[in-house]
Amino acid sequence: MRLIKLSSADEEMGTRDDVRSFFRKTLWRKWCSGKFGLTEDKSHMKGIHRGTLLVFSYKTECMFVARAASEISRNGYPHFVVDLGSIAEVSSPLQDYERALKKEGLLTKNLVKAQKWPRLSDECEAFTVTYFNYAALQRFIFVRIGWMQQYRGSLPGDDRPIGGGKYNQTETGHEFYNFLPVGSRLYGYYQPQMRKDETVLERIDEGSKDKDALEGVTIVFVAKKPKGGQVIVGWYRNAKVFRRVGPRISTRPADFPEYRCAARTEESVLLPDNKRRFAIPHGKGGFGQANVCYPLERDGRRKKEKWMLQAMSYLNDYDGDNLLVEPEADANDNAVAEFEAAVDGRTGQGFRGSAKERKAIEAHGMKRATNYFKGLGFTVEDVSQRRSYDLHCRKGPRELKVEVKATTTGGATIFLTRREAELAARADGKAALFVLHSVKLSQGVAIGGRQSVSCPWRFLWKDAKAIAYSYRPPFI
Repeated sequence: MRLIKLSSADEEMGTRDDVRSFFRKTLWRKWCSGKFGLTEDKSHMKGIHRGTLLVFSYKTECMFVARAASEISRNGYPHFVVDLGSIAEVSSPLQDYERALKKEGLLTKNLVKAQKWPRLSDECEAFTVTYFNYAALQRFIFVRIGWMQQYRGSLPGDDRPIGGGKYNQTETGHEFYNFLPVGSRLYGYYQPQMRKDETVLERIDEGSKDKDALEGVTIVFVAKKPKGGQVIVGWYRNAKVFRRVGPRISTRPADFPEYRCAARTEESVLLPDNKRRFAIPHGKGGFGQANVCYPLERDGRRKKEKWMLQAMSYLNDYDGDNLLVEPEADANDNAVAEFEAAVDGRTGQGFRGSAKERKAIEAHGMKRATNYFKGLGFTVEDVSQRRSYDLHCRKGPRELKVEVKATTTGGATIFLTRREAELAARADGKAALFVLHSVKLSQGVAIGGRQSVSCPWRFLWKDAKAIAYSYRPPFI
């Protein structure tokens, strides 16, 4: 195996975001898919061949693990080919990885200070696979279910799955309870191919042909939005997947006893509606007609569709709202609209607007904030779909977590969710607040507005006022 130390001197890898983009997108666009170019001095290395395990580090952080699909070629520009289907995103300080190898007695050299790309032993490779949990990162499955908000049974306005196959047109699909905690666990259902009512475990892990169940699987739940397009709605981590159905659980609701997978609630995420934006492609190379999409082809070859890597990277990077932790998170958007309307005295009744208009205002604010921080020399990344803040800005060693608020009001009062407030309170001077107030709407298009910026933003609880509480009456 080899440690590949990436350099910020490479124009394709100036920042960590550039590195992620290189592995998630750029490698697929090369004229030779997966081509990893080498400098002349690196082209004379030995020890890279088909199947070699590669750990890619950047600025003393291990970021990706993959396998080589070829040996080094010196025809034209020196290069080797990365097996695109084997790429997995990881996150570990290189120093911690080095320390772990030394603790096992597998390493004497210094990886952090090494200028070249260290070649490591087969014993190091076996340890590395375990250290990064590489096998589990490669063990996942995408399943399509009907659309619901909570998946906790029948709730007002969320009484049954929408879409998800012909069965749901007349009956209530078993995914009805996929995110209802039973004790400390979740028990999920999806319908594999109708003609073959089982999950093909060997297409998740080729070594599971004779198994009835497979553990350590990431299950990604995908649903079609009521207005079109399919997106990720949630996932289970370290789940147990059954070839057919799992054994009866006495505490599970009696009306829907069957399940095909199970996971711990604390290792699972259900996205609120405003975070369900990660689109999963249809058709050839995407999520096809069957309700299950496996990482392996029927002959055991690993698929090389980049959307799979991008989706798994999204899961690894997600640290936003989770309806399993905060079931009220879905109400945030509507609540903010109501609160803003209540304090906006300019129009008498205040501005509530449609969901489409509110999104237009939000997008306008994000664009203005992005331009503002870019003008200050920051590189700006929109992280609003996977974090509890909106923009991540970097300039040299300096980093900022930026909360963006855009409003039609005069901006004297803004509204924060609990997670936004808690993040700002512990940001320790690394947060910024960008407020775009007095925004106008013209035929559904957000225009104008005046900006106010607090950087660094030092949030103090004494400046915040609680105006609502989520409360569960003791008699219910």
